[in-house]
Amino acid sequence: MRLAAEKLRLVQKILTVDDDELLSALSDLFEHIENKEALTELQRKEILLGIKQLEEGKKVSLTDFLEKVS
Repeated sequence: MRLAAEKLRLVQKILTVDDDELLSALSDLFEHIENKEALTELQRKEILLGIKQLEEGKKVSLTDFLEKVS
């Protein structure tokens, strides 16, 4: 049952996303997974860290991030 609850939680989070670029990145990720190209352990850890940071309110807009790294 835990897996089903986690899937529902992720779907609810995705439904709140208003950033086209982020939705595109998520779509690319799911497409990558659907193509049976498994994520590396490092990629999995980075994704989980990102989710944890979002849940803790530690987020930056994509525009701000791109300005910072450019």
